[in-house]
Amino acid sequence: MKGGKLLTPIRTARYCACTSIWLFLLSSRREEACKRKYYGKRK
Repeated sequence: MKGGKLLTPIRTARYCACTSIWLFLLSSRREEACKRKYYGKRK
């Protein structure tokens, strides 16, 4: 019971970290695509 309670926050933190990294990569990629499209139209 103690081990399970101790494991949960670690697992949650790891999950949050993975999610935030994934979201960051996704958003940066989307931003890059938008910039490329915008600059392509301007030229």
